[in-house]
Amino acid sequence: MLIKRVMLVAILATVGINCFGLDVNILATDYGVQNESIDRGVVEDILRFIANSANNYDTDTALDVLSSVLRAQLTAKGDTTLAGLGSSTNFATLFPFYTADVANQLKIVLDANSTPAQRSRAAKLIIVSQWMGAIHQVNGTALSGSIENDINGARRHDNATALLYAAFEGTPQTVKDLLDLGADKNIKLNNGSNAGPEEFARTYRQGGGDEAIASMIAAS
Repeated sequence: MLIKRVMLVAILATVGINCFGLDVNILATDYGVQNESIDRGVVEDILRFIANSANNYDTDTALDVLSSVLRAQLTAKGDTTLAGLGSSTNFATLFPFYTADVANQLKIVLDANSTPAQRSRAAKLIIVSQWMGAIHQVNGTALSGSIENDINGARRHDNATALLYAAFEGTPQTVKDLLDLGADKNIKLNNGSNAGPEEFARTYRQGGGDEAIASMIAAS
C-alpha cells in the first residue's frame, strides 16, 4: 500500500545524501508536499536503483521513497489509491505509453511478496516502456498494451525494432535492459542494408560507432 504523502519529507530526511545516486535533499525540496509536479525521470531513477540493487535495506528505503513520490502525485490531484493508478489521468500524464501495464508493473515493484528478480524485471519494463512507446508511435507500429509483448515489435516498412533504435541512439543501459528483457539481437532491417543491432552500434551509431555496445550485443 502506498504510504501517506505527508511522510515523504521525513523519509527522505532519514536516508542520507545520495543513498542511491540521487540527492535526497533536492528530492525533498522538489517533490515534497508543497509541490504537485512529479518528474518521470525521478521515478525512473528510483526504479533504476531498485532494478540494480542487491541490498535489501537500501531497496526497502528506495521503495518507500518511490511509494511516497507516487502518493504525492496522486493525492495532489485526487487519485488516492495504488489500485487506481492505471485509470488515473494524472498517472497517464506521467506515463503516456503502456499506462495500464506500467501500473501493473509498479504493483509488482511495490508488492512486499515480490522476489528481487520479479521486482528488477518489472522496474526494467517500466524504464524502457516510455522510450519504446515513443519510438513505436513515431514509426507507426501498433502497440499491444503489453510492454513485454512489444519488446520485439518491428516497424512495418523496414523491420526496425526497439533494440535497433537503442543500438543507434540509446544509452548502454537501455540496450542492456532490452537484452535482459528478451530483445532479439538477430532481427535486422529489411530496407536493403540488412543491418542488425550489433552492426548499428558498431557502424551506424549516432555520434560514432560504439564497440562496447556492439560487443555487449554480440555477447548476449
